[in-house]
Amino acid sequence: MQMQVANRSNINIQRYTPNLMTYMAKADMSISMGGYNTTMNILTTGVRSMMLPFVGNGDLEQTIRSQKLEKLGILNMIRPADLEPRRFADRIVRCLIETPNPVRLDLQGVDKTAGFLKGLLKVPAVAA
Repeated sequence: MQMQVANRSNINIQRYTPNLMTYMAKADMSISMGGYNTTMNILTTGVRSMMLPFVGNGDLEQTIRSQKLEKLGILNMIRPADLEPRRFADRIVRCLIETPNPVRLDLQGVDKTAGFLKGLLKVPAVAA
């Protein structure tokens, strides 16, 4: 795949980047597998997305999660039949035309709670 798009200036394929969240927040669309971390990244950034859930070993976790998020309009689930090249290209175009779902979740609860508690420790006690 990488060789097929090597000369395309508008396509960049990388196996890993420490800047994934920054890239996703700026991307027009994300096409990915349906893992937990990727799903959380999509919910955090609000990027348009197409997701192909892993279905091996009878594992339905990613399928169930993807179906529920698709019903909420948060992502477009990729089904095996969608992987036929022309159909897949059509799905990508349709996804790009759609208005992205404005849902963004703040998943920094642990850090914010810790900061809040540290702030409380700095506040002097009020005498009753």
